[in-house]
Amino acid sequence: GRDETNSTRFETVEFYVCTQANQAWREGRYHLAVGQLRPEEHTVTMDVEALRCTLGDLVRFSHDAIAIGAGSGRIEERLLNSSGRVEQLRLDGPILMESGKAYGMRIRRSTGEGILISLKTEPGERNIVTISTPIAIADAPDVDDLFMFGEASRESSPMLVKKIEPGSDLTVKLTLVNAQSGVWSADSKAIPDFNSNITIQSPLKEQAPATPTFLLRSDETALLKQ
Repeated sequence: GRDETNSTRFETVEFYVCTQANQAWREGRYHLAVGQLRPEEHTVTMDVEALRCTLGDLVRFSHDAIAIGAGSGRIEERLLNSSGRVEQLRLDGPILMESGKAYGMRIRRSTGEGILISLKTEPGERNIVTISTPIAIADAPDVDDLFMFGEASRESSPMLVKKIEPGSDLTVKLTLVNAQSGVWSADSKAIPDFNSNITIQSPLKEQAPATPTFLLRSDETALLKQ
């Protein structure tokens, strides 16, 4: 509902050598969408694996500190069913599932290929997950492959590499921004709402302490006078 007659806040952006009003409008819509859909930057430090990235690359990002995804790690073992297909995966650490939610796992194979598999929901904390549709051994993830776990389609967030800075001891600092595909269609469609891809998990219920088997008492009768 805002236009040049009722707006109270104005910002000016100059587009060098832009001579067409329509092009200026499209550029303006792009920058407006970037401001709404890419309000955050994420900075992470990586080892030599960062050499694979170049500016503008699309990457998948998962991190427990900001609750994107619900776990990550490596595959420790493949468990086969009676037909010789991979039905379960043993992980190197526990993950948590909640009833009523669908879960998936994005895996990076040793070849660099990424695969996405759906899992059966088995509520509770566990380090063995069951694949919804068992996979042939040749197509299944292998031992030591990396995985990102979380709710279906939210196990990770698509990001773009904005900046690459070298660090000490062969480390690299990457600055990432949300990919948010709505940026690219802002000149032809309404700008969608910002999606943070954050997953909020219910905390584990604390178990009541066990009933003590004996009582301990200490008062002045237990003191020794020196």
